[in-house]
Amino acid sequence: MTGENMGQTAIGRLNAGERFPERRAAPRFEFNAHLEIVDPLEQIKIAGQVTVLSQKGCFAQTQTRIQDRGVVRARIRKDDAVFETWAWATPSRPDSETGVVLVFMDMPPEQAEVLTGWLGALAGR
Repeated sequence: MTGENMGQTAIGRLNAGERFPERRAAPRFEFNAHLEIVDPLEQIKIAGQVTVLSQKGCFAQTQTRIQDRGVVRARIRKDDAVFETWAWATPSRPDSETGVVLVFMDMPPEQAEVLTGWLGALAGR
C-alpha cells in the first residue's frame, strides 16, 4: 500500500470521535452534593448542586449563572463531610443558564482526604 492510499484508508474508516482516544486526567463520577461558591472579589455566594465529581474538579448546576471566569472558594457538602478548596470557575457553556465547571486548585491534605474518600466510595473501593 502506498503512503497516499494508506492515509486515505486509515482516515476513511474512522468514525467520528475515534481519531483521538479519551484523554481525561482523572475519571469522572456521577455525584449528588450541595455546593456553595463564594466569589471573594464580588462578595457574592452562589448555591448549587454538584452532579459530576473527579479528582481534578466538578460540574454543578447553580441557581445563578456564573458570569465570568475566575478564582472562587468552593464548599461541597455531602452528608456530614465537607470539602473546601479554591477553584477556577467557568460557565459550562454559553447556552447553559446555570451550569458551572470548577477546576480544583492546590488543596490542603485534609481536604484532599475528604475528596479521595468520596471518589473511592464512588469507584467501589
